[in-house]
Amino acid sequence: MNSQGSRIKRSVCASVRKAVQLLGTTLGVLLISFPLLSQGNAGRILGDITDQSGGAVAGAAVTVTDVQRGISRTVIAGESGGPIG
Repeated sequence: MNSQGSRIKRSVCASVRKAVQLLGTTLGVLLISFPLLSQGNAGRILGDITDQSGGAVAGAAVTVTDVQRGISRTVIAGESGGPIG
């Protein structure tokens, strides 16, 4: 009976060791991948288009260019000088 008990004990220890290794690996992968999520492209530029006297400029076109990627986006100002939509 003693040898059977030690076999069970070794089997349990091996299972616990594998579970701890899996948990550690999973935790390590999560800690490494969280900074990657911050590299999104969901930035915003907010503001109103006004002339020198502070009046709204309706229909003004504003183009923003990402020089690193070579991508441009144009937005047309509404009646209040802010973006449409």
